[in-house]
Amino acid sequence: MKILSIIALSGILFGGFMSPRAIAQPVCSVDGDFEPRSSTTRTLTLREWGIAVKIPENYRSMKLQNGSVMILHPDDFQMIQCIAQGGRGGHGFYSETIQLVPDDLTIDLQEQARWTMGFGTNAQGDRVPVSERIIPYQKGNISGYVVTSQSGYAVSFLGTIPNNSQLLQVSAACDCEVGIESVIDLLEGMTVLN
Repeated sequence: MKILSIIALSGILFGGFMSPRAIAQPVCSVDGDFEPRSSTTRTLTLREWGIAVKIPENYRSMKLQNGSVMILHPDDFQMIQCIAQGGRGGHGFYSETIQLVPDDLTIDLQEQARWTMGFGTNAQGDRVPVSERIIPYQKGNISGYVVTSQSGYAVSFLGTIPNNSQLLQVSAACDCEVGIESVIDLLEGMTVLN
């Protein structure tokens, strides 16, 4: 109650207007009691893409409006639920995302993968990819390239899967360091459906 009074008082003192609804919104965050990845897995089947992937049993999946599927740690899923119910986000979160993206037939797959991390500009003002490292990946009939960002906060795979004209993109991102193994582990648990 004391914090609420201070927030309301600071809004009045500094000439700002704070609606009662803005004051009442909880700040969404994880509880700090970080639950480890489950050692057992479950299979997430994405029939429309023709793939299935093993994820830790305690992780949650969420289909986004753009069609991608986000795989979340239970704490991060709770934070997103809190935001969806009107709370305010207090920080970023770790997520793994699987999606299909259009194939740009004007450039090869390796070059497309290089651009998955976005772009910056060089001294001449030209757009340049901000990828740090790119390595080939192949397992069964899933093949492509794994790319790391210059910041170290994102890793992405871009590749082909059978019977699909679109490309498979598998990413891991956070407001923290992300290792290449995050995406490799997800790819290793992936199978193409018959």
